[in-house]
Amino acid sequence: MSRQDAPRAALLRAEEADGLLQSAEGKREVGEICAALGTDGWHALHGVSLGRGNIDHILVGPGGIFTIRLNSHRGRIPIDRIDPKMFVQAYAEKRLLEELTGRDVQALLVFSRAHLVGLLPAKRRGVTILPARMLRHYFKRRRPVLDAPEATRLHARLAATLPAG
Repeated sequence: MSRQDAPRAALLRAEEADGLLQSAEGKREVGEICAALGTDGWHALHGVSLGRGNIDHILVGPGGIFTIRLNSHRGRIPIDRIDPKMFVQAYAEKRLLEELTGRDVQALLVFSRAHLVGLLPAKRRGVTILPARMLRHYFKRRRPVLDAPEATRLHARLAATLPAG
């Protein structure tokens, strides 16, 4: 590496480190929201490894089973300009969890830092899009589809089956 390339490489490493820090902060923030939903009968799993990547969060509770794919980009993002690859990943996680549980699973793409522009929550390609600040309200509004013992059993089965990432 030349002397001229060294500052550029250092800048790229700093940007990468900043991105990782933003991601970790977003995961912590959403993890805290998920934990707070425990008082409403929701159970959370975090950083679940599926061999082909991790599911950031899984929630099981009265409203069903949900995967949460977290994105920590900043700035204004129009919902009709979201990278389609994000939907593919979120939907794949949903389908894999459906195969494991034999139940319907809802996929969420949650933005922890961005200002999403458009009517929210929105649904694209089988994935619901919303900002982290709307999560509590979103889950409190879910129509009950699981009773408490069933949600607890499903959560325990997933926790025992799926390794943490």
